[in-house]
Order: sequence, then structure tokens, then C-alpha cells
Amino acid sequence: MTPLIVLFCSILAGFLLRRRRLTLLPPAVFNIVIWLLLFLLGLSVGSDRNVIDNLSRYGVSALIIGGLATAGSVLAAYLLYKITTRNHHDEG
Repeated sequence: MTPLIVLFCSILAGFLLRRRRLTLLPPAVFNIVIWLLLFLLGLSVGSDRNVIDNLSRYGVSALIIGGLATAGSVLAAYLLYKITTRNHHDEG
């Protein structure tokens, strides 16, 4: 529940501050922080004995679901791109 509260608070803060230019840190710092968070998440998952023991059971399903979700997102983005740019080509 706590991560959701943090997420919604950050969304609200971003909404309220959307007209201000916030350049607290360079973009490279954000990339480093994201990579660090992903690394720490991997450490957490890798050290969880229950996850590792059941990896063979759930790994293939997770891979299929992740792949299909990614393919669906790419397809939706492509269709949205085609729909939104079609009107611009007709006018020109």
C-alpha cells in the first residue's frame, strides 16, 4: 500500500508543479538512479529463495505474459501513430 501512496503523491506533486521548470539534477543522474533501483530490485528477487525455487514453474509464463504485453503496447503505439499522423498527411 505504501508504494501506491508514494506514487500518487508524486503524481499529484508533478501535476501541481507542471508549469515550473524543474532542473534539479541533470538527466544522467536520473538514469543512474533508475539503473541502481533496477539493480537493487534484482538483488532482492535473486536473494528470495521462494522466487528462485519457483522460477522454473513461473518463469516461462512470466516470459510469455511479458512478451505479449510488450507486443501489445508496440502494436497500440503503432496504430495510434498511424491514426494521429493520417490526418496530417491528408491536409498537406
